[in-house]
Order: sequence, then C-alpha cells, then structure tokens
Amino acid sequence: MIRFYVLLVAMCICVFSYTQPRIYIENIDVSKDSLYLFELEESPIAYSIEVRAALNKNNEQEGYSSQEWGIVWNYKTDKDFNYVKIVCGNLCYGDFLDQRYADVIIGNCQNGINSIIESKRLYKGVDTSTEYNSLLLEWNNNVAKFFVGNKELKFVTKLDIDNRKGLYGIYTNESLRVMSLVADSKSNLKNKLSTEWTLEKIDNYLIKSNDPKEGYWEYLDRDNNDKKAKIGGRYKFALIREGEDFIILYISGAVTNKSSWKPGMIKGKLESTIFENHYDLVWYDSMFEPIETDAHADITDDIILNLQFPIYESSFRLYKTRKASF
Repeated sequence: MIRFYVLLVAMCICVFSYTQPRIYIENIDVSKDSLYLFELEESPIAYSIEVRAALNKNNEQEGYSSQEWGIVWNYKTDKDFNYVKIVCGNLCYGDFLDQRYADVIIGNCQNGINSIIESKRLYKGVDTSTEYNSLLLEWNNNVAKFFVGNKELKFVTKLDIDNRKGLYGIYTNESLRVMSLVADSKSNLKNKLSTEWTLEKIDNYLIKSNDPKEGYWEYLDRDNNDKKAKIGGRYKFALIREGEDFIILYISGAVTNKSSWKPGMIKGKLESTIFENHYDLVWYDSMFEPIETDAHADITDDIILNLQFPIYESSFRLYKTRKASF
C-alpha cells in the first residue's frame, strides 16, 4: 500500500479556492497522477463530500489493479493527509474461479509514512471496471462515515478520525472522469465570532475614544414574549465603530451557553441606515445562530441602546456606562 504515497510525491496538484458552504461541480476530468483540491468553510463542525467518478483504465491482473482513485482530506502536504480510495482487484486472475472485487481503503499519510486504518472488500454494489461509482465521506463530531456504490450508496464503515485544518480533494493515479463533486459544510460559528480584541485592548481603545456612542453598554431592562424568545443573559457589551457601522463585542453577562462566550467575541453588528441613530441589527443568539431579518436598533441621546426583534415580539435595552471595564 506504499504505492499511494509514492504516486503522490510527483503528482500534479490543482487548487481551487472555494470557501462557500456548498460546492457543486459537474463533468470535470482529472488527469493521471493528479490531485484536484478545494477548500471548505474554515474549521467546519460537519461536512460531506460525495464524488461520482469513473477511471478511464482499470486493468484486470493478479491482485490489485494498478489504477485507483479516492477522496483526500486534512491535506497539508503530499506527506500529510487522510484518504479513502477504491482499488479493484482479482482473486485468482486467469482461473475459472476468478472473481473481481473492490476494496475501500481508509488510511493516512503522516510524515511520508502511509498507514491503512481499515479496509473493506466488496463484491456487489460497486463497478469493478470503467463505469461510475459514487464515494461519500460524511464527517461530524470527529466521526467519519464512508459510503460507496455504483447505483446506490451503501454504508461501508465509520471511524473516529479528527478533522485537522487542511484542504479536501479528489486523488487519482489514472485519468478520471468526474460526473459530479458535491461538498457541503457547516461552519463553526463560535470560531468565526472570535476576534483579537481582549479586555485590555478594548479598554485602551475606548479610553482614547471621543466617539459618544463607543463605550461599554450594560443591560437595563427587557420587554419580551417568553413564548417566542428568551433573553440569553444580562449582557454587558462594548460598542466599537467600524466606518458608519458598529460592532458589538461581548464582555460578560451570558447565562445560556455561558461557558462558550468569551470577552471580545462578536455578539452583533449595528449597520447604518438613512435614518439618524437607527440601525439594522445583526445579532448572534446564545448558540451562535445569526438573527438578521427584521431586527433593528435605536440609540437615544447616546445613552440608551434599544435592540428590537419584532418577529419574536421582544426587545431589550442597555445603558451607556464608563469607558473602561474596571
């Protein structure tokens, strides 16, 4: 099985900078000894990659065919990646008892050393020549599931595999016809909301600020429909100007999902409108899900901030405090 690593060393690598949550590509050709690489959302919490492809050549011979293809992920270099591949073979080539099969092999390459994690042999439900097979990798919560099939996908196995920052892609050592590539990912919003702002940096910035709206804002009161929404805490925020807009940085006060919220994380954004002191509101709830439809905010006399969520029949107010957290 070292063959997989040896071929990768000299192969052509094509990188495509896709970062959207869903990728769908049809009818591409991947040349011999190549990697077709792409990106998903940074640090996704779940993703799936399904490739339907066929080799242009898939020789019958004693043991394994010399042609193979598969999916790579956690790809950093040609010496550091995970893979799942389909390799066809013959039980006893040339004998009347011969039978064709396909092995689904899952492994990794670390520091140039190839290791097989698991291998499953299939005699039915997969094409062992040059017709199309689908290969699916689903990853969620450090569990990877694998499916394969020529007409319908069938479960192969599941393994505990960490997801590390890297690229994803299609590997082949023979020219490959790819009918479709479908990749979906769910981003880690907690990581996206993290910033380089610390309490010390926020304090140092706000102490020097002459902007009447910038500063710390603390929970004052609420008016909400408990059946439609619950306030996630008695928040304290920092308001920092970004051009005509403001970012809302979390400081303290979370009750729901409290341990996940750290000072300096983005809790929302005030986006300017044509009306003075009236803003469109982008808000991230206690579980990091965005609320950005029919939400708005008003600042009154530079001292009262009213965040309003009409769909949820809820609002809450904050008042301006001193410019330092201490």
